[in-house]
Amino acid sequence: MASTQPIIDDIRQDVNEFAGYRGRDTWGDTVQDAFIQAPYAPEYGTDKKYPYLSSRHHTFDSIHNPMLTNARRSEIVDGTEMDEGILTIAEERKRNQDRLLNEGGFIGTRGSTFFGPKFNKPSEKAAKQALKRHEYLMNAASSEEALKAALSTGPRPNRHGAMVRGEMPVKEQFPIDPRLGSAVNIDQSYAANPGGQSLRNIHQFQDLRDRASAAQDLTDATRQIRDRMRFMPTLDTRLGYDPRSGEGMFDTRIGRIY
Repeated sequence: MASTQPIIDDIRQDVNEFAGYRGRDTWGDTVQDAFIQAPYAPEYGTDKKYPYLSSRHHTFDSIHNPMLTNARRSEIVDGTEMDEGILTIAEERKRNQDRLLNEGGFIGTRGSTFFGPKFNKPSEKAAKQALKRHEYLMNAASSEEALKAALSTGPRPNRHGAMVRGEMPVKEQFPIDPRLGSAVNIDQSYAANPGGQSLRNIHQFQDLRDRASAAQDLTDATRQIRDRMRFMPTLDTRLGYDPRSGEGMFDTRIGRIY
């Protein structure tokens, strides 16, 4: 009777190769379900000269009647508001402005953070680059390898040959200009400038990388355990399992002995 050892070896090799591959579905699902808001959205800007900055920040000059905190009181007669809904043009602008500034979470937050006395061209350029960086990372996120490479800070040799901590490739391609102000405030919160919004955006993609990778790790580990359990030595020695030759290997899925 011919030995079944070559067949057993082939089966073991196939199982190990199949069980050890890196999946992609869970990574893709995690990325697809994530919502990372763009740092700037020029189509929602309120200043034609500075569409990027004004889509996220406001200045003193862009606030209408900044000292007016409440709309005009209506006249109350016997508990009834006589002129309900009647506002001056200034009051109506202020009410609309307050609505924009107080909306939270999504694109409607245009103008929601105070930038400073006035916008400037270098900051507008930096805000435009922040959006390009975001779009670059969004495209990279479709591939686990690409996003990890873009955010890598692994050691690299400097010009003297010494290994030093490397700069992120995405920062090298889209640098954050430190001359435009610190990216963080004293309390370590993100600054209301392109640097702060850029840093927040990068941190969000780092978090996505870690969450998606961990989810894929769990999926792969579960699959590997399941697939490797398909081929296991039978516990019943009467079936003739030989640990030296591998003959008698039991496939738990189809109930056959090899």
